[in-house]
Amino acid sequence: MVIMLVFMSLTYLLARISQCKSQTLIKSPGGNLMPIPLPSAENRFINNVESRQQKIAIMPKRPLQPVKKPNRPNRGWLLKLARALQTSLDTEELVRIFAEHTAAIVNYDSIHFSTSGSDIEFQQGELGKHSCHYDVVLHGGTLGAVHFTRNHPFSEEETNILEDLLCNFVHPLHNSLRYEKALRASMQDALTGLQNRASLDHSLAREIQLAGRYSTPLSVIMLDLDHFKAVNDTFGHPVGDQVLKVVAAEVSESVRDSDIVFRYGGEEFMVVLSNTGLAGASQLAERIRQAVERADVSAGKYELKTTISLGVASLNGEEDARHLIEKADDALYQSKSCGRNRVTVLKDSHHEAAASSKHHRTAQA
Repeated sequence: MVIMLVFMSLTYLLARISQCKSQTLIKSPGGNLMPIPLPSAENRFINNVESRQQKIAIMPKRPLQPVKKPNRPNRGWLLKLARALQTSLDTEELVRIFAEHTAAIVNYDSIHFSTSGSDIEFQQGELGKHSCHYDVVLHGGTLGAVHFTRNHPFSEEETNILEDLLCNFVHPLHNSLRYEKALRASMQDALTGLQNRASLDHSLAREIQLAGRYSTPLSVIMLDLDHFKAVNDTFGHPVGDQVLKVVAAEVSESVRDSDIVFRYGGEEFMVVLSNTGLAGASQLAERIRQAVERADVSAGKYELKTTISLGVASLNGEEDARHLIEKADDALYQSKSCGRNRVTVLKDSHHEAAASSKHHRTAQA
């Protein structure tokens, strides 16, 4: 019985101690300590919300600066990029594909790419204040340079991602540059560095198509070195090659940036003049003639002078490349027949008569 009374007393004492722990003591006006209950969970939540609202109300308002955290590309995404970069050997198209896929991972405002020789340049977007610059190098050779820009700095994680993506870009870029180099070599005359006959066929067909689409004039100049066979026979072919190089340089320096100069074959050259009528083509032809006449040709111990004859013709209506070249050739023939070192402009009304006369003389010869 005594044991039971002791046990009940202890139980009551522990309950009172537990109740005291769940209360906070405050001092009453009379100086006595009084227990008060702590706020319930619901009351604590309401108080916290009210406190936060008060803090927010007194904090100064600042514009939000959202920062997109870059998504690290996984193997599947990198495989997709690799496949996309294998779809083209055109360098500008390849850079465009790379730019589009990169923008899905890292935000940027502009991308600029240029090859080491500045033969190819690609720009997309508006320049920003901050930039990342990368030289694309393979086997010790620089293929080109890539610039990314935007108006806020790139993070270290973003630059690491850009470097990883560029590693996937290197070999496709190398392949496209090699292909375009081979393509240019097939369209270029090895001696003079001008574009060759194959390139002329392609370019002239394109220019005729554009002239027809936009109703703009198109003219050509065909020129031929005077007495060039005598130069080769007298001084040898190395001297003749030097004469061809000098003439090619003089013609290239005389034309506009929009004009295209070709070595047509042997000692003949062709200049294609987009958006140019007979009057403008005739003036340019005379300027070319004078430049070649003034030029000095130094070939070893020989100092030579040379002259050229030129024929000018313009596109008329539905003519194709073959007819346009024939008209220029007829004008050139007239320059040769009338004493050389001159310019002849062939108007369409004289084309049939000139062609008939040329055919007749050739048959007699």
